[in-house]
Amino acid sequence: MTSLKPEGDLAPPFIKNVLHEHGRMLGADRKANEFFSRKLDKDDLIDAVKRVSIFSNKTTKQIQIQFSKNELTLSTQDKETKASAKEHIECEHVGEEIITQYNAQYLKEVLIHLKTEEIGIFLTSSQAAAVFKPTKTEDKTKQTALLMPLRSNS
Repeated sequence: MTSLKPEGDLAPPFIKNVLHEHGRMLGADRKANEFFSRKLDKDDLIDAVKRVSIFSNKTTKQIQIQFSKNELTLSTQDKETKASAKEHIECEHVGEEIITQYNAQYLKEVLIHLKTEEIGIFLTSSQAAAVFKPTKTEDKTKQTALLMPLRSNS
């Protein structure tokens, strides 16, 4: 009797390239210990995003998030109206400083739908997708949200 088990990978080359590009975009080519993570109170972050986003550009709704030692800073600046805002939130931080930008509305939607009080944010770089996960869940469901950053013009 012969084995029907295939030898090697059966994915066509174009699929491998697409998967490789998605993995690179998500930071899959980095080692697990190089991920940066933050644990913070979800409601505090939602409230801060709401307050800061009031002053963001009405078209892009762009806010900047700076992750640094034991602090997360949200800020925005609308050059058309010369409005700006800045908020600081305490958080647990592992890794080096990262500054990234998100659409405030999309960020709020991600946070609102996570069913937990405390969240973890996992990043590999300022231009890679951020992964949002509850740190504790009361039921046995697993939630994960992914949010792509906005490209910085500066």
